[in-house]
Amino acid sequence: MAVSSNDTCEEEPYYGTMTEEIYGSVWQENVIALAIENSEISIPQTQTATLIVRAVFGGNVASTRVDNSNLTFVINEGTATGTQVGANTGVITAGSQEGTATVTVTLTGYADVPPAYAEVTVTA
Repeated sequence: MAVSSNDTCEEEPYYGTMTEEIYGSVWQENVIALAIENSEISIPQTQTATLIVRAVFGGNVASTRVDNSNLTFVINEGTATGTQVGANTGVITAGSQEGTATVTVTLTGYADVPPAYAEVTVTA
């Protein structure tokens, strides 16, 4: 914010900043959606990969990567029998059978934020 006044000896405007602090608020309260960067992933049998998730905020706030410990990951095996995902790590371990599986990702403790989904394809 610039200030220009004829009441001082300064001819040039001078600048200041203003910061708003909100106490007792957590970033999770401002999340409106989750987005998975690598939502279509292909993994060879018995190998691993980690999902990368972003929190999407309303207004003019940029989305940001979220530490997977703040999320809950659940797998629907589909046809990729034996494929697993770490509940709070997002590490997918491909099973020994080819096929596809769907991973559902939610923000832990915030049921009002819609889940995000990843499709995992297990290859030979």
